[in-house]
Amino acid sequence: MLEERINELKKKLVDYTSLVINMFEKSIKGLVEKNVELLTGIIEKDEPNANDFEIELDDGTIEGEVIPCPDCGVDLEITKIDGEIAKADIAEITEEDWGE
Repeated sequence: MLEERINELKKKLVDYTSLVINMFEKSIKGLVEKNVELLTGIIEKDEPNANDFEIELDDGTIEGEVIPCPDCGVDLEITKIDGEIAKADIAEITEEDWGE
């Protein structure tokens, strides 16, 4: 089960990395060649695909809440929610005080 999850995450990471590298290469080519159609295609086609690699949040998620990242294994703190878009940072690791 754990090995399957790790392989799933690796595949997602490779897919996302390949997409971003491809977008970067096409962006450079579009800028060098001043190809507006290529650059527009990146924004209209590639960018939505890159945005699909997002974490879905529950409707009740609030700013300041700490959630586990299912893909990266760290805790994320929701720092800002603006409509459908949320900004998250890696949460600080704090030691709990058990009164000892």
